[in-house]
Amino acid sequence: MKGDAVEAPESVLVPSQAQIFEAVAGNDVLNGALHDLARQFGVTTDDFLTCLDGLVRANWVAVVGDSGGLVSIRLEP
Repeated sequence: MKGDAVEAPESVLVPSQAQIFEAVAGNDVLNGALHDLARQFGVTTDDFLTCLDGLVRANWVAVVGDSGGLVSIRLEP
């Protein structure tokens, strides 16, 4: 149940954010379903989205999603 998930404070998410950035930088593009990518990095889907939001706001990555919940994350040119 989504409402029962406890979200981590942003300061706790910084290491996860760094891992996501390193994965994108090392692979050029990171593709997958949001929930699968979140699980890969050991965070909830909501926390994963928070991490992505920070990376997008810093202009470090670009994220493209589709209506099926699949995303493509790449370095911002």
